[in-house]
Amino acid sequence: MKKMLLAMIGFLIVNRMFAKNINLLSPTGQPFELRGCDPAGCGYFGAPRHGHIHQGLDIKINPGQTIYAPISGRVRTLYVYPDSREMKGVEISRGRIKVKIFYLEPFVQNGSYVRAGDIIGKAQNVADYYLNPNMTPHLHVEVRIDGHLIDPEKYFKNWIK
Repeated sequence: MKKMLLAMIGFLIVNRMFAKNINLLSPTGQPFELRGCDPAGCGYFGAPRHGHIHQGLDIKINPGQTIYAPISGRVRTLYVYPDSREMKGVEISRGRIKVKIFYLEPFVQNGSYVRAGDIIGKAQNVADYYLNPNMTPHLHVEVRIDGHLIDPEKYFKNWIK
């Protein structure tokens, strides 16, 4: 518990130190809803997760939905889990900012350059992967500035319903 509290204090300090006027475009291309809590867990930044804290923000999606780049930058394609090649994601880097989006089938190649608003893939169904019909299908989005993890919610403020 103490470790989790210290981590949360660290996140708050980093948010104040590194947050500049960064506005991210919607990965869904439209206003979206955040995943709250469901029987499989909570999707807000900092939610407790089996001995660690949730490092991103979960955005509700429909599986197969088109996903867009929230920033312009260089793409790195990723596998979400080291023991599986099924669930995928991308990291888009531009200068001091890195945005990771998990649970999408990328249409972009490793090393390619995308502009904000470009189509980068389609949403996968994380609930099917976990065989958990109680889990809300979602994208997981992480944002780092100068290597420091930050709460992405305020950077998507113009897009949250």
